[in-house]
Amino acid sequence: MELEGSLGVFPLPEVLQFLAQGRMSGTLALTRADTTIHLEIRDGKIINSSTMDRAHKLGEMLVHRNVIPRRV
Repeated sequence: MELEGSLGVFPLPEVLQFLAQGRMSGTLALTRADTTIHLEIRDGKIINSSTMDRAHKLGEMLVHRNVIPRRV
């Protein structure tokens, strides 16, 4: 199954939940402006992430956008 679209329609947490519930595998590419992040997903779980933009770390971006909480 191939999915493509805007996160304005389906927020990222909902997309990740959908992938987890379906135990799907593949690569999710998130693109904004000049930055693309690739999430490798296996059986619905994120197993790796990568970006060519070293200035932005995935975890920091997700915390900054309130997608995930910051661990203390």
